[in-house]
Amino acid sequence: MTPENIEKTTEGELPIRDLLTVFQIRTLRDIFALPTLKQMETCLREMSEGMIQARITNDTIVAVLQEAGATEITRAIEWPEVATWTDDGKGDVTTHYGMPDGVSEFSLHAKVSSE
Repeated sequence: MTPENIEKTTEGELPIRDLLTVFQIRTLRDIFALPTLKQMETCLREMSEGMIQARITNDTIVAVLQEAGATEITRAIEWPEVATWTDDGKGDVTTHYGMPDGVSEFSLHAKVSSE
């Protein structure tokens, strides 16, 4: 798996730190292919927290919409095709969501325990 860089230096070169810590996650295979077992464990923990946030948010929005009479609504947000995981040791999870309309987007942030 080749990590991708998100930011560039002012000279346009890729910073070494970013090359080693920013990964594009498309499938579970991408997580399995991370360089170390520790990175795999950390990525799984942080990504699962983001997915749990997404599901809780989805279920809450759907319940509110159904209560308001929109009974045909079963999904309010979509998990992205590609997630970016940064191995920075901070335990911060920011999840960017897309709405099924393909237009609306929003983000949620959480702190994940290192345990």
